[in-house]
Amino acid sequence: MKCPECGKETPANKSHCQECGAKLKSEFKTCANGHQYSGARCPYCPAEEAPGGIKTVLDVTPAQAVDDKTVIEQKGPVVSSYTPVDDRTVISGHVKSSNQGGPTLAPLGAETVNPSGRKLVGFLVTYDFDALGTVYNLYEGRNIVGRIPPAGVLIPSGTVSDKHAMILYRDDKFFISDELSTNGTFVNGESLEDKMKLTDRDEVRFGDINTRFIVI
Repeated sequence: MKCPECGKETPANKSHCQECGAKLKSEFKTCANGHQYSGARCPYCPAEEAPGGIKTVLDVTPAQAVDDKTVIEQKGPVVSSYTPVDDRTVISGHVKSSNQGGPTLAPLGAETVNPSGRKLVGFLVTYDFDALGTVYNLYEGRNIVGRIPPAGVLIPSGTVSDKHAMILYRDDKFFISDELSTNGTFVNGESLEDKMKLTDRDEVRFGDINTRFIVI
């Protein structure tokens, strides 16, 4: 640019002549943002007024950084208050008899297992040990009555001998004999001296224990 006063060439970006110091009529202008430009408005800045006469306001507030990190919330283990249900079947030691008012089956040492190959043919029933009754099984062949094994009909009484009597089933008939017992064997109130035939519903007493003979 040429100085209008001294005619010296001065760089275009200078506002005063470096030779004489006169103010130069520069074609460049400086905007509010510090940009130098020529023409009607600064090409580096947006228009000061939007169409319709409304000024455009620039938000020069720096944008805040967005934290896009994923946060995983950690929680402690969940403890359930559920109590497992024990579904095991508990079998009570007390078994109610299905025969209400009738005799119970083979308590107090009575024989409960059927000997191999022997048929059940009768019973001896006593109410001296249990008000509901105690049943002793009689099988085909020889049935030893006594207080201790090998007697098959075990009667736990001090008045019964170890081997007290024998009941024999043969050819559909029952016979009873005393085995030299201390307190004797009685059939229908009569002392047994020799082998005797038994009939259904006979009363048989071994020492002090009263029983009823029943045929199947």
